[in-house]
Amino acid sequence: MTPTCKNRECKEDFEASSSTQKYCNLKCRKNEEKLRNRVSPEDKKVEIDEREQQLKNTIEQAAQFIDEHKPLAEVPERIKTTKIEEMGFDTAQESVALFSDLHYGSKIDRRASNGLAEYNIDIARERMTRWRDGILRYTQMNQIWVKLDTLNILALGDDLEGHGEMFQSQSLQMEDSVIFQMMGFVEDMTDIILSYLSRYKKISITKVPGNHGRITKTGRGVYTPENFEPVAWELIAEKVRNKCGGEWRVSQNGTRHLEGGLVDFNIVYGAIAFLDVLGWLCAARHGHGIRGLQATYTGAIDNKLRLNAVIGEVINYYFKAHLHEAQSAEHEIRGEIIQNGCFVGPSLLSI
Repeated sequence: MTPTCKNRECKEDFEASSSTQKYCNLKCRKNEEKLRNRVSPEDKKVEIDEREQQLKNTIEQAAQFIDEHKPLAEVPERIKTTKIEEMGFDTAQESVALFSDLHYGSKIDRRASNGLAEYNIDIARERMTRWRDGILRYTQMNQIWVKLDTLNILALGDDLEGHGEMFQSQSLQMEDSVIFQMMGFVEDMTDIILSYLSRYKKISITKVPGNHGRITKTGRGVYTPENFEPVAWELIAEKVRNKCGGEWRVSQNGTRHLEGGLVDFNIVYGAIAFLDVLGWLCAARHGHGIRGLQATYTGAIDNKLRLNAVIGEVINYYFKAHLHEAQSAEHEIRGEIIQNGCFVGPSLLSI
């Protein structure tokens, strides 16, 4: 029996080439699909009515939202004011200045880097001067609109180049022995600290040792308290004390404090210093052995999280140095890492 096309509008007969063939040709198949998908006028009217009702509901909801939405509070009057005394800046603030990786006495030969890097004592002293002037300029601007009488200096280490035996060519990259490095640095830093008293009523200095101040040849044999840098800062403190007053005391953990004068010193012989600045818990360390922010397990972020766990609270600001590269990361609520840069500039390794 010859099969008949299944299309209601097509009465053609055809010979089935397979048991699954139902239509006589492709045209009939398409027509059948159109018939199946055809929407009746009644269905189309229902669909249009539904869309109109949805649009009407949306408009009503928007109107209700606008009617019920409360406006924001007005801009406070003290923000609208144009006179500083009417702006309400009456909360005292404090400055924090980081100092690290000066490498006083280091000498980078231009020949070693095809002229891309150079460093010596003269350059170090010129950059110290720029650091001093920058802080004074920052203070000058901010003291116009806010009460700013206290400066916190965090000295994070590697003030000196070292004794010349830390690596094989170090003695060739030095202009002075470590004793003369200390003498020059003590004189220059004393002058800088005293210059800050032209702007600040109180200065607080916290010093932690760096790895370049160690007395041992290798880092594996280092004993942290045995370091040239705390000795240099004790000499600085004593010179400042002669002009600004203060009395020495030693805390239970061995930190030497000079207090009671215009300039306070907190000279830490261990690796980490903890201090409070306007209620914020701060940790300061040089960071030798700690990698950058991006490193896993051995990096600064992981190190800070572990330190949080040890002391049982979140460190609000974690200051470190050592890597000669300025970085920062705000990776947790009320917790930030700030890594200081350096005075040397790009290292030969980075070049």
